[in-house]
Amino acid sequence: MKKMVKEKKLALVTRPYIDSKKFEEDLAKIGVESFIEPFLEIQFYQNANKVIRPYLDSCQLMVATSANAVRAVGYTKKDIVAVGEKTAQVAKELGFEKVFSSKGNVENLKKYIEKNFSPRGGGLLYISGDIIANDLKPEGFKLTRVVVYSSMPVKKISSKCKKYFEDKKFDYVFLFSKRTAEVFAEHAGKYDFKNTTCFCLSENIKYVISKLNFKEVIVLENFDMKNIANLV
Repeated sequence: MKKMVKEKKLALVTRPYIDSKKFEEDLAKIGVESFIEPFLEIQFYQNANKVIRPYLDSCQLMVATSANAVRAVGYTKKDIVAVGEKTAQVAKELGFEKVFSSKGNVENLKKYIEKNFSPRGGGLLYISGDIIANDLKPEGFKLTRVVVYSSMPVKKISSKCKKYFEDKKFDYVFLFSKRTAEVFAEHAGKYDFKNTTCFCLSENIKYVISKLNFKEVIVLENFDMKNIANLV
């Protein structure tokens, strides 16, 4: 009797290539292949490290809600608190000596700062992109936000991605930000997703793609592979 070979599932990963490699490897470990198609182009601002220098002396630590903000700035001697493990890992790779992680979303980051630091220690230097989904306002802290990169929507998607949309190839779509979801909806709104499950990181993202006919939209606090493995 001929042995049946189980066809691997295919996931569309919508974040920039620089952030997708590890995610692709992790998906492969749970039997899911990846197709990487960025819907945003990241543009780092020139001399971002110099731009933030006037604020370093008056702040007790830096705060980052994305890995790209850390990449744009590069190493400084200040301690840094990151929104999650991915951002924290990038900071460590760049040489930051004291890296704290709230292991969650912006709301968890806010609570982490309020619990572990005091406004008496100084202000916070918040490095970010030009578009943020949620305001970061830890109670009692003076927070200075400096924009160090921009996220530009792609003008077109690859012909291969379009073909996969047309042929309903994707079993899963992963959306990492509200801005990504907005651009995704612009490019993919006309396609049929009734056989596709969408994973996203917030209710705001879910709302943006609510008019697309996904089989299911699952909101997760983070894309932990143990959780994803139980759902795919």
